[in-house]
Amino acid sequence: MDKDDRSTPDPALSMSTFALASAHAGVAPRCKKRASATDRRASLGRSRARANAVAVDAAVDSRTQADFDALWAWLKTEGVDVGKVTPALVDDAPGGRGWGLVAAEDIGGGDAVLSIPKSCWMTVDTALESPVGPHVSDEAGWIALALQLLHERAVGPKSKWAAYVAALPTTLEAPLFWTAEEVGALAGTQLLDTAAGYDSYVRGTWTRLKDSVFDVNPQTFPPDAFDEPSFIWAFGILRSRCQDPIDQGATIALVPGLDMVNHSGLSSQTWTVSLFLLSYGQVE
Repeated sequence: MDKDDRSTPDPALSMSTFALASAHAGVAPRCKKRASATDRRASLGRSRARANAVAVDAAVDSRTQADFDALWAWLKTEGVDVGKVTPALVDDAPGGRGWGLVAAEDIGGGDAVLSIPKSCWMTVDTALESPVGPHVSDEAGWIALALQLLHERAVGPKSKWAAYVAALPTTLEAPLFWTAEEVGALAGTQLLDTAAGYDSYVRGTWTRLKDSVFDVNPQTFPPDAFDEPSFIWAFGILRSRCQDPIDQGATIALVPGLDMVNHSGLSSQTWTVSLFLLSYGQVE
Protein backbone atom coordinates (compact mmCIF):
# COMPACT_ATOMS: atom_id res chain seq x y z
CA MET A 1 0.00 0.00 0.00
CA ASP A 2 1.40 3.35 -0.98
CA LYS A 3 1.20 5.85 1.87
CA ASP A 4 0.87 8.86 -0.43
CA ASP A 5 -0.62 7.23 -3.54
CA ARG A 6 -3.93 5.64 -2.64
CA SER A 7 -7.49 6.14 -3.83
CA THR A 8 -10.78 5.52 -2.04
CA PRO A 9 -12.11 1.93 -2.17
CA ASP A 10 -15.41 1.59 -4.02
CA PRO A 11 -17.31 0.96 -1.77
CA ALA A 12 -15.05 2.16 1.05
CA LEU A 13 -13.00 0.07 3.45
CA SER A 14 -12.97 1.07 7.10
CA MET A 15 -12.12 -0.48 10.43
CA SER A 16 -14.39 -1.30 13.32
CA THR A 17 -12.75 -1.53 16.73
CA PHE A 18 -9.68 -3.80 16.57
CA ALA A 19 -10.54 -5.04 13.08
CA LEU A 20 -10.79 -4.10 9.43
CA ALA A 21 -14.44 -3.49 8.59
CA SER A 22 -16.56 -2.27 5.72
CA ALA A 23 -18.58 0.94 5.96
CA HIS A 24 -20.77 -0.31 3.10
CA ALA A 25 -21.69 -3.64 1.57
CA GLY A 26 -19.00 -4.97 -0.73
CA VAL A 27 -15.31 -4.16 -0.97
CA ALA A 28 -13.48 -3.34 -4.18
CA PRO A 29 -10.30 -1.34 -3.49
CA ARG A 30 -8.83 0.80 -6.21
CA CYS A 31 -5.19 1.85 -6.43
CA LYS A 32 -4.38 5.17 -8.07
CA LYS A 33 -3.15 4.81 -11.63
CA ARG A 34 0.56 5.45 -12.05
CA ALA A 35 1.25 8.30 -14.42
CA SER A 36 3.86 8.42 -17.16
CA ALA A 37 7.35 9.63 -16.25
CA THR A 38 6.54 13.11 -17.57
CA ASP A 39 3.20 13.35 -15.76
CA ARG A 40 4.76 11.88 -12.63
CA ARG A 41 7.39 14.61 -12.47
CA ALA A 42 4.78 17.28 -13.16
CA SER A 43 2.71 15.93 -10.29
CA LEU A 44 5.74 16.04 -8.03
CA GLY A 45 6.20 19.66 -8.96
CA ARG A 46 2.69 20.41 -7.68
CA SER A 47 2.95 18.69 -4.32
CA ARG A 48 5.86 18.58 -1.89
CA ALA A 49 4.43 15.51 -0.19
CA ARG A 50 4.81 13.54 -3.41
CA ALA A 51 8.58 13.90 -3.26
CA ASN A 52 8.86 10.90 -0.95
CA ALA A 53 5.84 8.89 -2.11
CA VAL A 54 6.48 5.25 -2.97
CA ALA A 55 4.45 3.38 -5.57
CA VAL A 56 4.56 -0.01 -7.28
CA ASP A 57 4.49 -0.29 -11.07
CA ALA A 58 2.04 -3.09 -11.92
CA ALA A 59 3.67 -3.52 -15.32
CA VAL A 60 6.94 -4.76 -13.79
CA ASP A 61 5.52 -6.39 -10.64
CA SER A 62 6.79 -9.98 -10.54
CA ARG A 63 4.50 -11.18 -7.73
CA THR A 64 1.91 -13.84 -8.51
CA GLN A 65 -1.39 -14.98 -7.01
CA ALA A 66 0.49 -17.90 -5.46
CA ASP A 67 2.58 -15.46 -3.40
CA PHE A 68 -0.54 -13.85 -1.94
CA ASP A 69 -2.31 -17.17 -1.47
CA ALA A 70 0.70 -18.26 0.60
CA LEU A 71 0.49 -15.05 2.65
CA TRP A 72 -3.20 -15.63 3.34
CA ALA A 73 -2.50 -19.27 4.25
CA TRP A 74 0.17 -18.15 6.73
CA LEU A 75 -2.14 -15.59 8.31
CA LYS A 76 -4.77 -18.31 8.69
CA THR A 77 -2.29 -20.54 10.54
CA GLU A 78 -1.64 -17.56 12.84
CA GLY A 79 -5.31 -17.50 13.78
CA VAL A 80 -6.44 -14.72 11.45
CA ASP A 81 -9.90 -14.98 9.90
CA VAL A 82 -9.09 -14.38 6.24
CA GLY A 83 -12.40 -15.53 4.79
CA LYS A 84 -14.03 -12.18 4.06
CA VAL A 85 -11.38 -10.53 1.91
CA THR A 86 -8.77 -11.90 -0.42
CA PRO A 87 -5.74 -10.50 -2.28
CA ALA A 88 -6.25 -10.04 -6.00
CA LEU A 89 -4.55 -8.41 -8.95
CA VAL A 90 -7.04 -5.65 -9.61
CA ASP A 91 -5.36 -4.33 -12.76
CA ASP A 92 -2.13 -5.59 -14.34
CA ALA A 93 -2.03 -3.13 -17.24
CA PRO A 94 0.93 -0.73 -17.52
CA GLY A 95 0.29 1.93 -14.92
CA GLY A 96 -2.49 -0.25 -13.53
CA ARG A 97 -3.79 -0.50 -10.02
CA GLY A 98 -1.86 -3.63 -9.09
CA TRP A 99 -2.61 -5.79 -6.06
CA GLY A 100 -5.14 -5.07 -3.33
CA LEU A 101 -7.88 -6.64 -1.23
CA VAL A 102 -11.29 -7.51 -2.63
CA ALA A 103 -14.37 -8.91 -0.93
CA ALA A 104 -14.72 -12.70 -0.89
CA GLU A 105 -18.35 -12.42 0.26
CA ASP A 106 -21.01 -9.78 0.83
CA ILE A 107 -19.90 -7.44 3.62
CA GLY A 108 -22.32 -5.30 5.56
CA GLY A 109 -21.64 -1.88 7.00
CA GLY A 110 -19.55 -2.11 10.17
CA ASP A 111 -18.75 -5.81 9.69
CA ALA A 112 -15.25 -6.80 10.81
CA VAL A 113 -13.45 -8.29 7.84
CA LEU A 114 -9.79 -8.57 8.86
CA SER A 115 -7.97 -8.36 12.18
CA ILE A 116 -4.23 -8.88 12.53
CA PRO A 117 -2.81 -9.76 16.00
CA LYS A 118 0.40 -8.12 17.09
CA SER A 119 2.10 -11.52 17.09
CA CYS A 120 2.14 -11.23 13.28
CA TRP A 121 3.65 -7.76 13.17
CA MET A 122 7.27 -7.01 12.43
CA THR A 123 8.30 -4.37 14.99
CA VAL A 124 11.31 -2.78 16.64
CA ASP A 125 10.92 -5.36 19.41
CA THR A 126 11.05 -8.26 16.93
CA ALA A 127 14.10 -6.63 15.35
CA LEU A 128 15.86 -6.42 18.70
CA GLU A 129 15.02 -10.08 19.35
CA SER A 130 16.37 -11.14 15.95
CA PRO A 131 20.03 -11.83 15.06
CA VAL A 132 20.45 -8.18 14.03
CA GLY A 133 19.23 -7.00 17.44
CA PRO A 134 22.57 -6.80 19.30
CA HIS A 135 23.90 -4.50 16.59
CA VAL A 136 20.95 -2.06 16.35
CA SER A 137 19.97 -1.38 19.96
CA ASP A 138 21.22 2.20 19.69
CA GLU A 139 19.84 2.84 16.21
CA ALA A 140 16.62 4.57 15.20
CA GLY A 141 13.56 2.32 15.07
CA TRP A 142 13.28 2.40 11.30
CA ILE A 143 16.88 1.25 10.91
CA ALA A 144 16.33 -1.70 13.24
CA LEU A 145 13.17 -2.70 11.40
CA ALA A 146 14.75 -2.25 7.96
CA LEU A 147 17.67 -4.48 8.92
CA GLN A 148 15.35 -7.14 10.33
CA LEU A 149 13.38 -7.06 7.09
CA LEU A 150 16.59 -7.65 5.12
CA HIS A 151 17.56 -10.45 7.52
CA GLU A 152 14.18 -12.16 7.06
CA ARG A 153 14.53 -11.85 3.29
CA ALA A 154 18.03 -13.32 3.44
CA VAL A 155 17.03 -16.42 5.44
CA GLY A 156 14.15 -17.11 3.07
CA PRO A 157 11.84 -20.00 4.00
CA LYS A 158 13.42 -20.25 7.47
CA SER A 159 11.86 -16.92 8.40
CA LYS A 160 8.59 -16.74 10.33
CA TRP A 161 7.61 -13.96 7.92
CA ALA A 162 8.72 -15.79 4.75
CA ALA A 163 5.27 -15.66 3.13
CA TYR A 164 4.92 -11.96 3.93
CA VAL A 165 8.36 -11.03 2.60
CA ALA A 166 7.71 -13.01 -0.59
CA ALA A 167 4.55 -10.97 -1.15
CA LEU A 168 6.36 -7.63 -0.91
CA PRO A 169 7.16 -5.80 -4.16
CA THR A 170 10.75 -6.07 -5.35
CA THR A 171 10.55 -2.92 -7.48
CA LEU A 172 9.41 0.45 -6.16
CA GLU A 173 8.76 3.83 -7.75
CA ALA A 174 9.90 7.03 -5.97
CA PRO A 175 12.58 9.68 -6.55
CA LEU A 176 14.87 7.57 -4.38
CA PHE A 177 14.74 4.87 -7.09
CA TRP A 178 14.86 7.15 -10.12
CA THR A 179 17.77 7.54 -12.49
CA ALA A 180 19.90 10.67 -12.33
CA GLU A 181 18.23 11.84 -15.55
CA GLU A 182 14.74 11.48 -14.04
CA VAL A 183 15.72 13.26 -10.84
CA GLY A 184 17.29 15.98 -12.97
CA ALA A 185 13.83 16.77 -14.35
CA LEU A 186 13.05 18.23 -10.91
CA ALA A 187 15.63 20.97 -11.47
CA GLY A 188 14.26 24.38 -10.65
CA THR A 189 11.79 23.07 -8.05
CA GLN A 190 12.10 22.90 -4.28
CA LEU A 191 11.29 19.21 -4.61
CA LEU A 192 14.77 18.56 -5.94
CA ASP A 193 16.24 19.50 -2.54
CA THR A 194 13.68 17.30 -0.77
CA ALA A 195 14.42 14.31 -3.00
CA ALA A 196 18.17 14.90 -2.76
CA GLY A 197 17.90 15.15 1.01
CA TYR A 198 16.21 11.76 1.29
CA ASP A 199 18.72 10.23 -1.09
CA SER A 200 21.70 11.61 0.83
CA TYR A 201 20.26 10.60 4.19
CA VAL A 202 19.46 7.00 3.28
CA ARG A 203 22.69 6.37 1.38
CA GLY A 204 24.71 8.07 4.10
CA THR A 205 23.04 5.88 6.73
CA TRP A 206 23.92 2.75 4.74
CA THR A 207 27.55 3.86 4.38
CA ARG A 208 27.82 4.46 8.12
CA LEU A 209 26.29 1.07 8.91
CA LYS A 210 28.50 -0.68 6.37
CA ASP A 211 31.64 0.73 7.96
CA SER A 212 30.63 0.29 11.60
CA VAL A 213 28.35 -2.78 11.57
CA PHE A 214 28.11 -4.75 8.33
CA ASP A 215 31.82 -5.10 7.53
CA VAL A 216 32.59 -6.02 11.14
CA ASN A 217 29.86 -8.70 11.32
CA PRO A 218 29.69 -10.33 7.87
CA GLN A 219 28.08 -13.53 9.18
CA THR A 220 25.09 -11.60 10.50
CA PHE A 221 25.10 -9.09 7.64
CA PRO A 222 26.18 -10.92 4.46
CA PRO A 223 27.26 -8.35 1.85
CA ASP A 224 24.91 -9.59 -0.85
CA ALA A 225 21.88 -9.19 1.45
CA PHE A 226 22.84 -5.86 3.04
CA ASP A 227 24.21 -3.95 0.06
CA GLU A 228 23.13 -0.41 -0.72
CA PRO A 229 20.28 -1.26 -3.17
CA SER A 230 18.83 -3.72 -0.65
CA PHE A 231 18.95 -1.15 2.16
CA ILE A 232 17.26 1.46 -0.02
CA TRP A 233 14.58 -1.10 -0.95
CA ALA A 234 13.92 -1.79 2.74
CA PHE A 235 13.61 1.94 3.40
CA GLY A 236 11.13 2.20 0.52
CA ILE A 237 9.07 -0.68 1.91
CA LEU A 238 8.84 1.03 5.29
CA ARG A 239 7.97 4.38 3.72
CA SER A 240 5.14 2.85 1.70
CA ARG A 241 3.69 0.31 4.13
CA CYS A 242 4.10 1.61 7.69
CA GLN A 243 1.05 3.67 8.64
CA ASP A 244 0.41 6.35 11.23
CA PRO A 245 0.49 6.01 14.22
CA ILE A 246 2.97 3.12 13.87
CA ASP A 247 5.13 4.63 11.14
CA GLN A 248 7.99 6.16 13.09
CA GLY A 249 10.08 6.02 16.25
CA ALA A 250 10.00 3.03 18.55
CA THR A 251 6.46 2.11 17.49
CA ILE A 252 7.16 1.66 13.76
CA ALA A 253 5.81 -1.66 12.47
CA LEU A 254 4.97 -3.70 9.40
CA VAL A 255 1.51 -5.35 9.60
CA PRO A 256 1.11 -8.22 7.12
CA GLY A 257 -2.18 -8.24 5.27
CA LEU A 258 -3.52 -4.91 6.45
CA ASP A 259 -0.85 -3.10 4.45
CA MET A 260 -2.67 -4.24 1.32
CA VAL A 261 -5.70 -2.05 2.10
CA ASN A 262 -5.68 0.83 -0.38
CA HIS A 263 -7.61 4.00 0.34
CA SER A 264 -7.49 7.71 -0.28
CA GLY A 265 -5.15 9.92 1.68
CA LEU A 266 -8.02 12.42 1.67
CA SER A 267 -10.58 10.02 3.17
CA SER A 268 -11.94 10.46 6.71
CA GLN A 269 -10.37 7.24 7.95
CA THR A 270 -7.69 6.81 10.60
CA TRP A 271 -5.53 4.08 12.12
CA THR A 272 -5.73 3.23 15.81
CA VAL A 273 -3.78 0.65 17.76
CA SER A 274 -4.72 -1.55 20.70
CA LEU A 275 -2.35 -3.67 22.75
CA PHE A 276 -2.72 -6.67 20.49
CA LEU A 277 -4.43 -5.60 17.26
CA LEU A 278 -4.18 -2.91 14.62
CA SER A 279 -7.46 -1.05 14.22
CA TYR A 280 -8.65 1.18 11.43
CA GLY A 281 -11.69 3.39 11.98
CA GLN A 282 -13.86 5.71 9.95
CA VAL A 283 -14.30 9.18 11.40
CA GLU A 284 -17.98 10.13 11.36
